[in-house]
Amino acid sequence: MKTNNYFFQSFLTLAFAAVIFYTAKPFLPERLFEETKTDSKNIIIDSLMIQAANEAENNPKTGKNDSTELSNQIPKEYDGNEYLIRFYEALRSLENDSGRKVRIAYYGDSMIDGDLITQDLREHFQDRFGGGGVGFVPITSESAKSRASIVHQFSSDWKDISFVTNFKPKPSFGLSGHVFFITDSIGSAWLKIRPTAYKKHNSSLDQITLYYGKSKNRSGTVNLQPLIADSLLNSIRLSPKGNIADLQFRHAAEIPFYGVSLDEPNGLNLDNFSSRGNSGLPFSLFDTQLMNDFDKSLDYDLIVLHFGANVLSYGKKDYSWYGNSMTKVVNHLKECFPNTDILIISTADKASKVDGKMQTDPSVAHLLEAQRNYAMLTQSGFLDLYDLMGGENSMVNWVDSEPSMANKDYTHFNSRGAEKIAGLIYNQIIKGYEDFKKNN
Repeated sequence: MKTNNYFFQSFLTLAFAAVIFYTAKPFLPERLFEETKTDSKNIIIDSLMIQAANEAENNPKTGKNDSTELSNQIPKEYDGNEYLIRFYEALRSLENDSGRKVRIAYYGDSMIDGDLITQDLREHFQDRFGGGGVGFVPITSESAKSRASIVHQFSSDWKDISFVTNFKPKPSFGLSGHVFFITDSIGSAWLKIRPTAYKKHNSSLDQITLYYGKSKNRSGTVNLQPLIADSLLNSIRLSPKGNIADLQFRHAAEIPFYGVSLDEPNGLNLDNFSSRGNSGLPFSLFDTQLMNDFDKSLDYDLIVLHFGANVLSYGKKDYSWYGNSMTKVVNHLKECFPNTDILIISTADKASKVDGKMQTDPSVAHLLEAQRNYAMLTQSGFLDLYDLMGGENSMVNWVDSEPSMANKDYTHFNSRGAEKIAGLIYNQIIKGYEDFKKNN
């Protein structure tokens, strides 16, 4: 009898609790407990990519373009080396005259975060063609602490506006896809960059050039020198303190800053422009006139676009929406840098679990096709990184190798893998260059 009473009391208690819960549910937070602790500041979403993917899904016809019809006409071995002639000519001029200069802008996503791949590629080029320094460095960087080629430090009163998460800043984004402002009205911000001996050509600091934009502020200074901000793009040459770029800003609020160039006056320079979460589509937001001014100052010979890792999750078999968008992006970059050749580097292999086994994600082949197509449509060079690293299931092999050359996410290379990838990319570029010299 007592057992029945306890059962009845328990039932009433549970029923009463359920009534209270459903009555109070509208007033409770959506989630009472965190399922997993995540570092949300490291999760960056490319707004333009999400928008383009959603538009293609809602209206499939908008994703179709000439690249879809062209796909069956482009040979798998297409490399577009005939569209890199100006770059090859620049390399030959530098090889014949060490007093000249060649500059490369290498844009990518988290695959080149912290100067991965690019620091080794830079060293390969500088070994052969001369030069030194790490090139252009933005004011702040999300990967500053993980970058081995420089020690990059900055004060906490910098505001970073990125083209990956913002559509229309005023003023425009700089070369790195960022624009920076000092939030302190007095402006006691600072920036310090010191080269390291991690790579042999980067250990000394020869010259520093600060780049910044137009502003009505007439009282700003850097290292006690006035910041004259009358033009769309302004620059000022600064002297290193010892072997450190030590920049002290005063009363410089409202002035847009872009970054500093750390390089030697001669030889080859390669700039790392990494953007986590970037699909490549945000380059459509570049202001043509501002980029023309940057190009006049820095004189780029080659722009490398290395994207794909963030795009693979937004399509299965049809990436024509991405190819269509990137065709417009590359053509826009040609307007921004009219005398610069462009090289498209394809997605690397990426593995996911298929039928219970880690193997090449089926989306890789379809994205690779779209990238080859828009390279052809825009008359750009093309480098098939998927094929270079070994093709199908190569990412699994890179992860499982001893020592491992890629991370357990089966997407990103570790430092050993990045060094090997840099060698593969360099050898492929030099192969095209040597073929050019034989025929010209």
